[in-house]
Amino acid sequence: MKRSDIDLKTCIDNFNIHRDKIIRTQDSQNMGAKYLNEIDLGSREECLRLCCETDNCDVFVFEEKNSGSCYLFHCGPPEDFKCKFTHHVNYSSAVLSVNRHLPDLVSQIKLTKHEQDLTKLRKPEVEPDAPRPVIPEVRTTLLTTTTTLASKEVIPISKMKEPEDVRTRSS
Repeated sequence: MKRSDIDLKTCIDNFNIHRDKIIRTQDSQNMGAKYLNEIDLGSREECLRLCCETDNCDVFVFEEKNSGSCYLFHCGPPEDFKCKFTHHVNYSSAVLSVNRHLPDLVSQIKLTKHEQDLTKLRKPEVEPDAPRPVIPEVRTTLLTTTTTLASKEVIPISKMKEPEDVRTRSS
């Protein structure tokens, strides 16, 4: 009865537990819920684990007594939930808050994407009489511009002459 959809830790971490709640068995089954199994277990945690290890189990009800009964149900995904609950002391109900089959859907989407990627590698078959696409020829022209700069003679400072008026002031 080992399930292969979501992993055990993800399953355990995604149950919402409601104390003092019991499933309305007849109403739930009339809506399409499926009863899966019942077993006596020592704790709610054991019941939770058993539900996670049981195919299609997404709801469990645990009788909070010394030797508690664990009831397992399949109520469907959150978007099409088929179970109803009511207040009842000494019972806890827990609902899986994620779709158990979501990984299957993700795998299918990935597979479809891989198929599409592979199909894209095919060379399209061209019919002999089919017109071939016209690819316009692109020519590039290189435009060059020549600029001439006027150069000035560089005179070292040591050869520069001081203006006359500067020399006469210092003496």
